Amino acid sequence: MKLKSLGFVAVAAGLLSLCLGTGTSLASILAGFEVTGTITSVSGISSVTIDGHLYIVRATSPAAQQLPQFTPGQVVDIYLDGPPTTSASQVIAINAHSDTTGQ
Repeated sequence: MKLKSLGFVAVAAGLLSLCLGTGTSLASILAGFEVTGTITSVSGISSVTIDGHLYIVRATSPAAQQLPQFTPGQVVDIYLDGPPTTSASQVIAINAHSDTTGQ
């Protein structure tokens, strides 16, 4: 009986942490499409070019607020609201890429 209660508490705590997360971290958890690459250029808060490919930034997204802090040459992860193969997809979040391989 105590094991079931502990499981419920763990699930509730996990859901609570998702609800309390920032827009950026929540977007990175929920977004299904991620692209990693080097910023080639930044155009205000409306678009970013990564490895020569232009991506439009959704105006009301956390990415629009985050974009001014990034500059060409930085390696980033962008999160899209659709597949990267379609021009209709927009950037909803952007984060500095962190290499987790330890190399």
